[in-house]
Parts: sequence; C-alpha cells; structure tokens
Amino acid sequence: MNKIKFDISENRELEIQLHDFKNIDIEYVFYYDETNNIRKFWLKNESIFNIPIENLSKNFVLGGVSHLTENIDFDTATLKNNLNLQSNIKEIKLKHIAKGDFLSCLKSTKLETFLDWLISKDLFIHYSNLNILYWSCIDILESILPQEFFEIHMELKTILYELIKIDLNNFISILYKYEYPNIDRKKANYFLDEILSFIKSNKPKFISKHPFIDTNLVDLIYSIIENSKNTELTFIMDEESHVLIDDLSIFYKRPFGIFKNSKHIFDEESSIQDVFNKWSFFESGKEWENFEFQNSETNDLIQVSDIIIGLLGKLFEYLNDVSFDELNKINSILEAQQINNFDKILILIDKSDSQSTAFIHSIHSLIERDKLVLLLTNLNK
Repeated sequence: MNKIKFDISENRELEIQLHDFKNIDIEYVFYYDETNNIRKFWLKNESIFNIPIENLSKNFVLGGVSHLTENIDFDTATLKNNLNLQSNIKEIKLKHIAKGDFLSCLKSTKLETFLDWLISKDLFIHYSNLNILYWSCIDILESILPQEFFEIHMELKTILYELIKIDLNNFISILYKYEYPNIDRKKANYFLDEILSFIKSNKPKFISKHPFIDTNLVDLIYSIIENSKNTELTFIMDEESHVLIDDLSIFYKRPFGIFKNSKHIFDEESSIQDVFNKWSFFESGKEWENFEFQNSETNDLIQVSDIIIGLLGKLFEYLNDVSFDELNKINSILEAQQINNFDKILILIDKSDSQSTAFIHSIHSLIERDKLVLLLTNLNK
C-alpha cells in the first residue's frame, strides 16, 4: 500500500510567526491521553448528529504532561501511595481521585494530593482543546471571509457560533438539506440564502442573550454572506456529505511539527493508529518517526495525563454550560477546598505557559475564553 507523505514541518513556521512560540526546539518527552474522543462527527438525518446534542458541550481534549529529556525519575510510586488507592487498582484514572462535574471534582482532597505532587515535579502540562460544534461550523465563514476582516475573524466566528446554538435544530436541518460540508455548486446560493434567513430570524434572540456584543457585527456577517453569492465556498465543497469531522488525527499530528525535536508517547488508540498507518512522516525530506503508542497500564505518566486531561475536560464542559451571571456569583458558591484546588490548576497552567505558549492550544469561541477570564478574575477578588 502506498502511504501518504506528511511533512511534519509544513505549517511550523507559519504557526511560529502567528503565535511567537518560544522554547519549542528544546527536547521534551510528551505523554498524551484524551477525553471526549468522538472519533468521527456526522449528521445522521435532518435533526440529529451521531452524538446526543447535550454532549456537544463536552470538548475533545488531548494532552497530558511533558518534561525535559534529562528529567526521567518522577517517583510515581510515592504519588500512588499518598493517594491511598485500593490495592487492586492497576491504572490510576481521574475517577479514582475525583468524581462528578468540575465543581464536584474540586471538592476532592485526593485531587489536592495529586496536584501538589504535580506542582512539585519538573513536569509541564500541555493540551489541545477543541469545541467540536464550533470547529465543524466555522468553515462557513472561513470559506468566504474577505482578507480585510481577518483581524476580527474570531469575533465574527464566535457570533455565528452563538447564533447557531440559539436555534440548533433548524441549523442542523439546513446543513443536512444541502449535504454540508459537500455543498453542490449549483445550490450554493440557495444554501447561503437559508443561512441569511436563519441569521435574520435569530438576531433578536441573540441580542437578548448577548446584550454586550456589538450587533453591528451580526449585520457584518450578514453582509459578508450576502456578498459571497456566486463565489467558491472553499472549505465546504467537494467533501464527504454530512461528515463534519472525519477523524481527529490532525490534533495528534500537530505537536510533531511544533515540537519536532521531542518524543511523543500516546496512549493506545486504535482509530488514530489506523490513520497513522496510512501515513509516512518526513522532516526536511528525511523519514521521521519520533512517536509511539503505549499501553497506559505500563506507563505511569500516561496515567497522570489521564487525570489532568480528564479534569481539564470537565473544566471546559463547565465553561460551555455556565452562564456569566453564575460566574459572577462563583465566590459565594465555592468552598475553600474548591478554590484551593482551582488555584493549583492555575499554577500548573501558568508554569507551563511560561515555559512555552505552544503547550496550550485551543479551538473554541471567544465566549469560552471570556468565561475563563471572568472565572479567574472573580476567584482572585
């Protein structure tokens, strides 16, 4: 079988220029686990996806811990002993340390023990955080957005996403009708007309829900779409009908190029391994393979990655579901133990971000980012 050639450095320089990454040529060892791995995302019919709508607030998160190559002994035996786990547990997971939603997890004293251990070691955390619905739908704007609006592209995509969430059922029916993301060129204008009608009918609800967002930006989106008639819809044509995400392998491959001098160790994941088996990886014309898949039962730092990524997955789900009003009351809701654990999570994120901003990667709306900022602001009052 002829394998597909993939240059791991293809987009490296562009990302470095866009994000001003530092410390990415250093040799690290990365360990990975994931949460909410949907593997594939598609429209089953005109009213439902292959996953329940209520699960769309659960972001896919891939990542874990990393360290400099010279640091190899992290005394995980002491961690396991301090957690006082049952003797029959072969593999530590988040459920052994904390249970429930994010705020419930923060009540756990075992979580504090785990976070204290992690902070005390020469370990960084890293992750890619993906809002599945957001990523699936923003190609509508990505396909038609004029260059002059690039500086506000995140604001525009966030607004479209928020409009979609207000009337998701009707939006799904439009996508299914036009076999999104495989829009027939002869039907492209009809598709855009229905999106325009969708925006127009949901604008009042959007204004009511988001009174502080500039409504002129809604009108700008409307104008951009209206002026895109008879143009090529670059990213939503010539694709597989009704398949919004074919696989998530891009998030597994992305770190290869950014941290090309590092070693990447993934938890075994058959769907990703099957995809990787179809590729040949190259760097500067030379065959490259600095990754491997290991059974998490035999690798303690993959188990540590499971815990931190599971916890972050719950954090991002919480941010998707919580309202700004609820966040403004957060200090009256949380107990001292919860605030203490959350502070430790922030210490880990800050430590890692200071080492390299490339450790933290998110594809989500500005609303999610603003909620996280508000949460941090209110907890630090």
